[in-house]
Amino acid sequence: MTDTKLIKGKNNESGTITQQILAAEESTLYLTPVPENAPGLITLEIGQAKEELIYYGSRDAGAGTVSNLIRDVSNLNGGVGQQHEQLAAWETSQSVEFVNNIVDAVTDGFYQEQKTVARTGDTTFTVTTDRTAYFTAGRLVRFNQSSSYIGEVSTATYDGGTGLTTVTVTGVTIPNPMNYVELGIQPKGATSTWLTSAFYSATVTLTNKRNTDRVTTIVSNANPTINTDNCDAVDITAQAADIASMTTNLSGTPTNFQHLIIRFKDDGTARGITWGASFEARGVALPTTTVISKVLTVGFIYDTTSSKWGCVAKAQEA
Repeated sequence: MTDTKLIKGKNNESGTITQQILAAEESTLYLTPVPENAPGLITLEIGQAKEELIYYGSRDAGAGTVSNLIRDVSNLNGGVGQQHEQLAAWETSQSVEFVNNIVDAVTDGFYQEQKTVARTGDTTFTVTTDRTAYFTAGRLVRFNQSSSYIGEVSTATYDGGTGLTTVTVTGVTIPNPMNYVELGIQPKGATSTWLTSAFYSATVTLTNKRNTDRVTTIVSNANPTINTDNCDAVDITAQAADIASMTTNLSGTPTNFQHLIIRFKDDGTARGITWGASFEARGVALPTTTVISKVLTVGFIYDTTSSKWGCVAKAQEA
């Protein structure tokens, strides 16, 4: 069974070198098999007198090489490379890139794509090898490790001829240059719309969840400022003047049948209420005054046909 996990230790990778490697002047190591990921660390002749820890920055499976070497990372030979003969054994060590990736996944909710990526347009990029099982439609992607560049996968298509997966994203313009691509933590191949823009238009059933109303609190204002995009209820307290208009500072783009509850309480003197053009009676008359020191609660439903808030309920504290 093929191991396709992106974040993984590869301590079990091992093999032999296929061509003698000399000392520090060598920049390419020929070996078999080629480690699956780059960058990484390998140890030659582990446990032997000539043990050497080597960092490699890139890999070429076709050529059977790892390159961009930093020799003898552990300085077992005083900072210069050892000479190793053909068929000398090697093993992989855990790369710091993978450890950092796990930390990022836990703390940020994203993990970095380890394959080679390249920006091809404002909404497209490529990834080497077939990555369609990971870049699934609706999956979140983040670019350059920035919350300013978060979108979601629209499509991902693999071309066997080029060996590239082309990914198209929505909801974001890919930065140029594109230095990093990160995947959101979601199950591989997930089709759930949770935490994606598709969630907001999907039919979803929520069970055993409490909806907490958003409340705007106003302490005495003759022209209360209310944005119905930001609140479901309004609490007007200690009203010390007649309300000239409930419409003047009313804003927002309400939806059909949206609800709004407004609660009034004066400062010990009855205060008049003028509603203005945005409110109308819809079965219940609009109240025109408060009752001294008593709570008045008024309920509305929005009608997109009339573009008005219709009064459907009124409750006056006894």
